[in-house]
Amino acid sequence: MNLKEPSIIKTTLIILILLGLSIYGCTEKNKENVDSGTKEHGSEIVLSPKIIQEIGIKVGRPQYSILHQSFSAQGKVVVNPDYVAHLNSLVTGRVRKIHVQIGDYVKKGDPLFELESLEIANITADYIRAKADFEAEKANYERIKKLRQEDIKAEKDLITAKANYERAEAELKAAADRKLHSLGFSDEDVETMFSSKEHRRGVLVVKSPISGYVTERNIELGQLIQPDTDIMKVIDNTRIWVEAGVYEKDYVNLKKGQKVQIEATALPGKRFSGKVIKINKELHPESRTFKVFVKISEGKTELIPNMFTTVYFYYSRPDSVLVVPEQALQFDGEEYFVFIEKEPNSFVRRNVRPGIRADSLVEIKSGIEKDDRLVLRKAFFVKSEMEKESFGGDQH
Repeated sequence: MNLKEPSIIKTTLIILILLGLSIYGCTEKNKENVDSGTKEHGSEIVLSPKIIQEIGIKVGRPQYSILHQSFSAQGKVVVNPDYVAHLNSLVTGRVRKIHVQIGDYVKKGDPLFELESLEIANITADYIRAKADFEAEKANYERIKKLRQEDIKAEKDLITAKANYERAEAELKAAADRKLHSLGFSDEDVETMFSSKEHRRGVLVVKSPISGYVTERNIELGQLIQPDTDIMKVIDNTRIWVEAGVYEKDYVNLKKGQKVQIEATALPGKRFSGKVIKINKELHPESRTFKVFVKISEGKTELIPNMFTTVYFYYSRPDSVLVVPEQALQFDGEEYFVFIEKEPNSFVRRNVRPGIRADSLVEIKSGIEKDDRLVLRKAFFVKSEMEKESFGGDQH
């Protein structure tokens, strides 16, 4: 037997024992990490206090915070439909005079155009006759009522006079309300109809029902207008909204009164504030969007109907979540991770599962606890130094 064999066997046994102890230690360490819901890589880096100070590495604990989030949708500027006036005619007539051009600003009650029509002349004549009949019957009723009080006229004469008076009054109201007012005559026009030569000739002066800008004019002087013809359009562009198409995935985060920011393609660098006022409950089958209307709080004169816009909707999650700064979270192409401070100046990588991002913060769903200390700033430098060491670089 070779004398060296016992020493060789002894040395081999010692190595196997040490190797077994090392494997056991690593197994226990990995088991501890699994039990705590974390996964740490075996690599560890130690940085000198000088390097930490010069680079500006900041270590701290994660925080609980309510994240303010947003999503965007494409839209366009529209006018509040209550402040859009479409002008047309209920009768056939000829354009006698035009008072405005496209782009003109008009006030409520300003004349827009004049229409001359035989139908208007006949309706006007009917009213004038009804008015004259009413005045005559009223005077006769007042006369007979006075005579009845003096016991000169019989009761039946008073009853007949009163009936004629009430009939004339009803016919006058019908001529004014059902015919003249429906054509566009104002109360003032009706009151001055006896003295106006224009009204007797069958001329209707069409006035603007709102203040705003003339955006359409589809008539020319002398043109014959048929009923229901679109003649003019007036809009009040100080009462504008934004109509946006919100995708169904974002519908759950919509609510009435929600604050928004608006950017117009034609006005780069400017943002306008607003809030959600209406949410359509019907999903468009092709675009898969909900129509949402936003009331603009400011900058109304700069925004013009049909401008394209981007609308940013802001909302918050109801519960606070564990967050870290975005720069604390690192990615190696496969996994997300942070650097945990195990001892002063000593850091180890730990994998995490990130959630939503907002306000330069990122939610961490698992991998760290609120009492963990980790690198919050300049984590990319720690990552770089750890990669250097893995390739045999100098230790700091």
